[in-house]
Amino acid sequence: MTSDFNEFIQRELQDDIIETVYDRRLDLLKRLFPAASPIEGDRVTEKFEVARSSPSAAFTKADVNPSSASNTLVKPYWDRAFYHTAAEVEGIDLSNSRNFDMAGYEIKRETETLMDTIFTAMMAQLLADVDSSGTAYSDASLSRSTYATLGSYEETTDTQITAAIMRTMIDSVRLLKNSGPKNGFVILTEEAVFNAFNPLAAVLHAWTLNEVKAGDVLDMGYQPARSFDGVPVEVPDGMTTGQVFMLRRQDVRITEHLPLQIVPEESHRFSSKWVIRTGINIHVVHPGFQGKMLDKD
Repeated sequence: MTSDFNEFIQRELQDDIIETVYDRRLDLLKRLFPAASPIEGDRVTEKFEVARSSPSAAFTKADVNPSSASNTLVKPYWDRAFYHTAAEVEGIDLSNSRNFDMAGYEIKRETETLMDTIFTAMMAQLLADVDSSGTAYSDASLSRSTYATLGSYEETTDTQITAAIMRTMIDSVRLLKNSGPKNGFVILTEEAVFNAFNPLAAVLHAWTLNEVKAGDVLDMGYQPARSFDGVPVEVPDGMTTGQVFMLRRQDVRITEHLPLQIVPEESHRFSSKWVIRTGINIHVVHPGFQGKMLDKD
């Protein structure tokens, strides 16, 4: 009977779980940020410029030719992250079941739990990569004191979010040279911050989008404000209460190096067991173009 379950799981259930659990949960992040092609080895690596010295200057006929520009490159890396869990069903329950719902339910439930673990880890990685000075950058432990451009905008005052606080972060991040247009960024907030901020932003949107005629009494209400000052606002899974990120989309990478697998283990005398595995990383390059706020719920 176990072999029948395994055949069903590989033929039908695995694809369904990938579509309805794994892909569904990752859909927002995959739409927001570019996927990176996995490379060989046990690390995800990057290389980018953190400093540049230019000889650009005015000159007179008495001056000698300028020297070439020089730059400083860093090569951060992140260890590949892998995640697994297990679903086990008692043999007597399988015997009493007239269909495959029992095994399917347990595997799907454990996959949901696994995705919670993955999202918690991914958001913790964003928190570590986007930092002003206190945390070394990447698993390579690059010093933000040594390389000042690795430092992000950060605001950690324990106060509820306001439009002014959000606008300050947007302006502070985008004042960096060549950071790009506002729609090239995205603001990620956790649920409590969004619930506090949404009415404030939505009222601004309502007054902007609705013409109020003299003498009219309008019930303005508000629609969910999915952007603010031209920057999209999203609420992903896994963020800790009070967190806000402002990220330049082109700098956030998602790398999938092990597709979701549902693998049967050797059956025990009284139960059948399946292991669910996947491998995925998220990381941020050019952290100096990013921002974060904490304690804004």
